[in-house]
Amino acid sequence: MKRFLVILVCTFLFVPVGWSMSFAPHDLELQLVATDSVCTVDSIDGTSGLLPLKVFLHNTGGKTVYLDLPGEGSHQGRRLPVIGWSILKGDSGAHPILPPLDTLSNPGSVSSLHVLGMVKGKESSELVDWIDIPYGLAPGLYRIVFYFYNIPGIQHDAPTGDYQHRYEYSGVRDQYRCSLRSNEVKIRVVGR
Repeated sequence: MKRFLVILVCTFLFVPVGWSMSFAPHDLELQLVATDSVCTVDSIDGTSGLLPLKVFLHNTGGKTVYLDLPGEGSHQGRRLPVIGWSILKGDSGAHPILPPLDTLSNPGSVSSLHVLGMVKGKESSELVDWIDIPYGLAPGLYRIVFYFYNIPGIQHDAPTGDYQHRYEYSGVRDQYRCSLRSNEVKIRVVGR
């Protein structure tokens, strides 16, 4: 119950008045691909290295979509887009609706906006930077999804300097609004 209330409160903080949570666009899809279904643990600490995962944004529509790319602070909900991973061990349990935020790591700094990414109509783009591919998992079967959540105009941590200028004038407020959750992939982490 406490977890639900925390999620509900966080949702309210992220969504401006009058906006609906159900705005996953029909022409932008998030795809998670496992390049291998098995990952072997590292011999030093007995946990997995980086999981063999890739993330793609597919634009199935005819218009070009502009999005800011993930950066430092995205996985903590401190800058747009907000990204996150849901990693469930075994076959039970459901993935959350909202992206789980990394609240355990050092908050660090928040990077300036990256160059706006373009996903042209009927094309795909791989997300490669700042998505924090999971690692360090103990042996077992895992079900994994990735989240990409972008609401232009919401308040978030902002570094000083040119960021404010770019935020106001680079079209960030007019970016594509989306709440995307990828397909689920299964990866088995095995011992040596």
